[in-house]
Amino acid sequence: MARVLIVSSDVVGERMAGPGIRAWELSRALAAEHQVTLAAPGPARPTPADFAVIAATRSALDRAAASTDVAVVQGAAFELSRSLRSQVPALVIDLYDPYPVEGLEFNRELSLAERQENLDRDLQRLREQCLAGDFFLCASERQRLFWLGVLAGFGRVDIAGYDADPTLRRLVEVVPFGVPPTPPERGAARLRGVVPGIAAGDFLVIWGGGIWNWLDPLTLIRAVAEVAPSLPQVKVIFPGSGHPNPAVPRMQMAAAAKELAAELDLLDRRVFFLGEWVPYAQRGALLAECDAGVSLHRPGIEADLAFRTRVLDYLWAGLPVVLTEGDAIADLVAGAGAGLTVAAEDGQGLAEALRRLVTDADLRDRCRAGSHELARQLSWERVAAPLNEFCRSPRRTRPAGAGVSIAAPSRSALLRRAWRSVRRDGPAAAATRGYRYLRARR
Repeated sequence: MARVLIVSSDVVGERMAGPGIRAWELSRALAAEHQVTLAAPGPARPTPADFAVIAATRSALDRAAASTDVAVVQGAAFELSRSLRSQVPALVIDLYDPYPVEGLEFNRELSLAERQENLDRDLQRLREQCLAGDFFLCASERQRLFWLGVLAGFGRVDIAGYDADPTLRRLVEVVPFGVPPTPPERGAARLRGVVPGIAAGDFLVIWGGGIWNWLDPLTLIRAVAEVAPSLPQVKVIFPGSGHPNPAVPRMQMAAAAKELAAELDLLDRRVFFLGEWVPYAQRGALLAECDAGVSLHRPGIEADLAFRTRVLDYLWAGLPVVLTEGDAIADLVAGAGAGLTVAAEDGQGLAEALRRLVTDADLRDRCRAGSHELARQLSWERVAAPLNEFCRSPRRTRPAGAGVSIAAPSRSALLRRAWRSVRRDGPAAAATRGYRYLRARR
């Protein structure tokens, strides 16, 4: 039995987004065999029976690292404690979210200088992780090839590692998002006959996650307008348009979606925004009321590498799924017959897919069967198996001394950053930022 520390980059608790859910569920999966502690931003949450939960502060992580055999760290959480690099015998870096690529979209509304500064920080963080990690996780085979290329660029694909394992799966392995082992149970109605405008016989289509700027709810809303005259029972539900972490700003796409629904006279008639993020423990009952799940995105490299985590909830609930074609999860759904895929931004194709699901009961039954089968294959216990195996026999593969210290930016880079800050924020604010940076470095 290993002592395992899992460090989440996002909040865990009553309401969670993808990173927090992943950290929570991996903790539960590993706790069947190992002594697990989950660290997450914010105050410590009530501890479940099978693993401990602590706040991811520097002091708490330093204490936990001293008695840890394996640490599993997500994204920005890597910066919270130097002890994770210097004291933990084996360090696992969870790269299921390709955050440098996602950041290109997330920061798109900032100035060019701010976007470059954020990208530089992400790339520096990624370099430190690639040098410090002993084992790396990703969410799909296409992600795995991407990360192998990144690791090769940082010198981590070497002769010794290749000779030990020509597949390099001892370095990077696929641990996708998973689903609970038992399907959700239908509880008291929260939509049908409860939300004004939603009747018992309506065909409910759910958009299960947040409305981020790189996603495409607008095509869905236009498709609903297209089918409304002939299929007025089709209703779209957006349970939560924001993010459970208050530190994440509200996305412009959420406002644009609501504005479009109002413009097309669909708001609170065919398209419903419920506002508050659904508590994690209650999402199953909400999904059980729905008839189909949808997730759409615009074309781009972010979509090529993404693994849409909330689509797994659709599979868990046995829902037929409609997705934009071309990403890893859409390939899984199409291969299993769990739903339909449409081209990016293809409103006519999406409207036709909705018509088929509403009018073809046999198609819905086949899709439900495919969703249930995929859910069986993607249970958290199954997907966590490579990580569980590593924890049984931890190994250190990082170069000697890698990850102990943080590489500082060059003097010229610091001067450029300081000058941008002076021009953007003024001398006083730039001086304050510089002081905080130097104090953090020390």
